[in-house]
Amino acid sequence: MGSDEDEMIPCLDFYKDGLELKEGSEGWKAMSNKVREACEHHGCFKLVLCDDKMMPSKLREEMLMAMKTLFDLPEETKQKHISPKPYRSYNGKCPIIPLCQSFGIDDANLPLSAHAFTNLMWPHGNPSFCDSMISMSSKMVELSGMILKMIVDGLGLPKH
Repeated sequence: MGSDEDEMIPCLDFYKDGLELKEGSEGWKAMSNKVREACEHHGCFKLVLCDDKMMPSKLREEMLMAMKTLFDLPEETKQKHISPKPYRSYNGKCPIIPLCQSFGIDDANLPLSAHAFTNLMWPHGNPSFCDSMISMSSKMVELSGMILKMIVDGLGLPKH
């Protein structure tokens, strides 16, 4: 059995001390190795988002308020969001985990998809929610791409 330190999920800060990681730099290579090690040893890591460049605090606050607005909708409205894909529909009111609700929204960073979802939930629209969802999901797609590049680099795989 390992020590408590071995069992802790690694916390990584891509913008420690305000330094932005540039792909190919020594800092990038070092962080890529940390990402690889975290994935190999723990299967995950916690990303610290203290830097407003990567994920602005204003956007995080807007998204939290938008999510509250979404989950406060009537159950029958939320149930309109259905998809043939697993985990993409609205999920809620489960007797096993009664406080859990979720939405899977494909391509939420694309305006057409975001507007379609928003207009389904609010027939008269909700531009504030839509804008927040597009902005947040665009940032998450960007971050996901960065992490995938780091995994590739950390494993020493060719770029293509």
